[in-house]
This record gives sequence, C-alpha cells and structure tokens, in this order.
Amino acid sequence: MKPPHALLALLAACWLTTSGAFALQQPGGQSGGQKRAKPTQPANNGTPARTPKDSKPKRAKAGAPEDQEPPLPTTIAIGAEVDPGLALLDAEGRTELLRKQRGKVVVIHFIGMQSPTSTVLVKRLAMLDELYAPKGVEVIGVDANFGEFDPRVVATLERVRNWARQSDFSRVLFDANHVLADRLHATVIGHTFVIDAEGKLRYAGLLDDDPKCEDSSHANNLIGPVLDALLAGKAPPQATHTPFGDPLVRAPKIVAEAPVKKKAPPKAAPPPKPAPQAPPKPKGPKAGKKKPRGR
Repeated sequence: MKPPHALLALLAACWLTTSGAFALQQPGGQSGGQKRAKPTQPANNGTPARTPKDSKPKRAKAGAPEDQEPPLPTTIAIGAEVDPGLALLDAEGRTELLRKQRGKVVVIHFIGMQSPTSTVLVKRLAMLDELYAPKGVEVIGVDANFGEFDPRVVATLERVRNWARQSDFSRVLFDANHVLADRLHATVIGHTFVIDAEGKLRYAGLLDDDPKCEDSSHANNLIGPVLDALLAGKAPPQATHTPFGDPLVRAPKIVAEAPVKKKAPPKAAPPPKPAPQAPPKPKGPKAGKKKPRGR
C-alpha cells in the first residue's frame, strides 16, 4: 500500500492532465480563454470584383411607353414656317386651311366682335385690305374670343353677318378652339401677324401706333413698311412690336375633380354582454352546519 502523500501526488497529476486536455478542446482555439484569430482572406490577384445586380444600368425595353407625355406644340418663332394644316372656320361653319393661302402674303389680324377696340381697328383693317388686295396680299380678320361664334346657332351667324356689314369688312374667320392663337401666341385683340409667300412668319405686332384711331395719318404705319418690303423681296425693317389692347378671351380650363372615395359604413356595435348573475342563495340552513341546540 502506497503512503498517503504519494496518493495525493498521483491525484494532483491526474487532475492537471485532465484540465489541460479540456482547455485545448474549448471553442475558438487556445487555452486561457483567448479566441483564435480568423484567417485572413487571400488578396485579390487581379480578378475584377463583382458588382451587385442593382448597380447595372437598366436598359429601356423596345416599344415601352415613356413616363413623360409628349410636349405640346411650341409657339411659332419669327422666321419659322406656319403649319399649313392649321384650320379656321368661315361664317357658314366651313373649314378653311391656311394651305389655301400659300403663295400669297397673308395678314392675320385678331378681332373681337364684342370689343369696342376691335370695332375701331377694323376700319383700319378695311383700309389695309383696299390698298394691298390688288397687290396680292390676303387680309384676314380672325375671331378667337370664347363664346362669340357657334356655327350650330342661327343667331350667331346673323350676328356675324351684321357685324361684317357695319364694319365694311367681310373676310372674317373663326378660331373656335384657339389653336391658331396659341401657336402664334396671340394675346390681345388687335394683335397682327404677317406670313410671307413661303408660309414663314415674318411679323408680329400691331397695325399702327395709333390704336385709338385718333390720327388718320398714322393709319397702318407699322404694318405698311413690312408689306412693302416683303412684296419687294426684302426683309421687313422691324419684325416685332409690343402688342397692347383688350385681352383675348380663351375658354376656361376644366379641371377634373378627383373621385371621392366612399366611406365604408360603420361596423355595427356588438351586442352587450349580459351582466353576470349572482348564484341563487340556498334556502334553509347550509348543508353540514348543525343547528344550534336550544338551551
């Protein structure tokens, strides 16, 4: 039998051996509670890094509709061609295209049958027509005011004929939907435009510098030199003048109202729960309780 101190030494050696093996088996690696360092990833050896799919530019599909609506036609600039397909209406409601006037110098003067300014200016327009019509110039009065002409109403046609007789000027066309006025950017009654024989816009301004027609010597003193230059094959001395007068009345824009969402009917309230009833009290003495004996 071994002495007691030898047994103690043997037990201590076994304990140390067991604890060391247990420490080596801990997750993370080294004994003493330290975690093993993660191995470093190998360096990139020239292979390009992959990019995520979202970073690649997306190609538009062929024939896919664009997000934006096509832009509206812009106003016609000086020197640009006026669309020959633009249409006007005569006093009988028949369509007349500007293409019909190609090859002539055309004067377009915006009028208003209910405007006092236009009633005065149309006298000068009749003088211009009398002077330049023999030279091949077409003078047209265009009414683009909202609500002044409707070919379906007989009273409207009669009003146009009476106005033409009183003003001594019958060459009146109508721009009911303001298409020509918008393309030429006509803003006031009395705004005047000149289109040359090639269909190009050459002048935008006024007939003269006397809109109240107080001095007959100023009649058509602005547009006269323009027509003379174009008939002679030259450029107009001045292409624009600032217009002023009563504004053209355009149709009010109709704004579509957003549909009103119908509210869901309120949910019916659940029926009230019945109040809990107390259990009935037992009659007579409680079971198991003895009656007190009388003394």
